[in-house]
Amino acid sequence: MTNLKEKTHVVMVMQANEAKELGFEKLGDVVLNAVGPITREENELQSYAYTELEEDTYKKLWKIAMEVISYHDVEFPDIQNIDDAVSELVDTVIAQVEESIGAKDKLGKFEPKVPGQQLQVFGQNE
Repeated sequence: MTNLKEKTHVVMVMQANEAKELGFEKLGDVVLNAVGPITREENELQSYAYTELEEDTYKKLWKIAMEVISYHDVEFPDIQNIDDAVSELVDTVIAQVEESIGAKDKLGKFEPKVPGQQLQVFGQNE
């Protein structure tokens, strides 16, 4: 997805540029490449479920797997074995990044509401 809010995008670009100025070229370049251009408006309502995050991560990990296969020039890779490895990595990658940003066990901002989900009621004592 990589649909960062404008503010987050600006912060990431600034950090990447600073990293490059401090001599961390590889880090700066990879972050600039990863954030890309702003792809949505700040106030644009959008839904992005956790299952979609998992699916996008899965697809991107498969691309990484293709790079490894290419690097080793494997002629007959077993896609089931690769899929087992990639599938196992999805949860690990998401959990590690969530932990690094302090978002572990929190719903994402764009998680769609499910039928029957209780809305927060203001002014009501619990």
